[in-house]
Amino acid sequence: MSERFPREYHLATLELPLGEYTPARTRDQDEAMYRQEQAGTGALILQEQADGIRVGKRVLERLESMSDINDWANLLGGTAIATANYMYKHDDPRVMHHNVKLPVIAEDNGTFHDHESLQKKALFRLQDLADETEEVAELARDHRGITQRLIRLGKNTATAGAAVAAYGIHLPVVITNEEIKSVGYELQQEALTRTDTAYRYALNLHRETGTLPSLAQLAQENSALGLYIQQPEHGYSNKLDRVFMDAVLGAKF
Repeated sequence: MSERFPREYHLATLELPLGEYTPARTRDQDEAMYRQEQAGTGALILQEQADGIRVGKRVLERLESMSDINDWANLLGGTAIATANYMYKHDDPRVMHHNVKLPVIAEDNGTFHDHESLQKKALFRLQDLADETEEVAELARDHRGITQRLIRLGKNTATAGAAVAAYGIHLPVVITNEEIKSVGYELQQEALTRTDTAYRYALNLHRETGTLPSLAQLAQENSALGLYIQQPEHGYSNKLDRVFMDAVLGAKF
């Protein structure tokens, strides 16, 4: 196997809007006043995005069956990459695609990272991303320029999405010396395939929900994406649904 290991996913810049998400209306007077004060800053959606990332991480940590883990990794990973494309609209419009770093499973020197290491790194990326998103939300509240931070945040969001999409990849039990290169290529190709599959799944969801999935929607059970997850005809297990609802409620207290 002489081919170079796949290391990046080429993300085409999306023409927006595809029905952009807006937070649900509130009847709470204090919340309504707060939203009015923050109108036009982008702070509210960024804070919900940070909350949604934490919900996604909690669900990923608490699922047990590989079927549920793979379903959630596909949804969360694709949603993260779709969210990154929202933020890339602040970039130079002449930029037609962005390179998304794939998780490194196989090193060029012939060593491998096992699935436990990959999962820990993915969870760490989500935690780091939630903190960074909240920091940018604070800057927006202060009416400070955040355009360049949003572009950087988009890059980190897409990278986290690729790491999550590959969350369920496991190494073969035995890898012989003769198989190191070929197995390394296959594992990196699987990370690329899962990233592409997750993103395409997210893009297709907008046809059913009326809005492109975004991480902010995971913070609200009554968002388009939240409702989609809860509807049994979409194939998510009762266990996943319960874990998701517990994570959403936990994020509110």
